[in-house]
Amino acid sequence: MIDFPPLKAVAPRNDTHIIVTEYGRADLKGKTIHQRAEALVGLAHPKFRDELQDSLG
Repeated sequence: MIDFPPLKAVAPRNDTHIIVTEYGRADLKGKTIHQRAEALVGLAHPKFRDELQDSLG
């Protein structure tokens, strides 16, 4: 049996336009890195949003 390493999905920042999760969707096209981070925090589980928002500074 062949033992394959775990796979990862990778997409360059400029190629990622829309992210959809069970908590909503975020349109990242044309946004700054900070704006993208804020939008992604909004897609996190509500339990973690405050901590993530605080980490943005």
